[in-house]
Amino acid sequence: MLEEIEDMGASQKRSLDSYVQRLIEYIPKLKYWHSEQERNEKGWRSEVVNFRNRINRLL
Repeated sequence: MLEEIEDMGASQKRSLDSYVQRLIEYIPKLKYWHSEQERNEKGWRSEVVNFRNRINRLL
């Protein structure tokens, strides 16, 4: 996987970085932000799946 990242262009690396950062932001929301879970859980789960799919496509 490291070789795949090294072979990426600058734009792809920025995209990968952005998706990884957003994934890291949303996973704790799902696990620990109980007061907002009922209202936002479906959207957060959707975003996590979306970010993971985009990361996989980039790699």
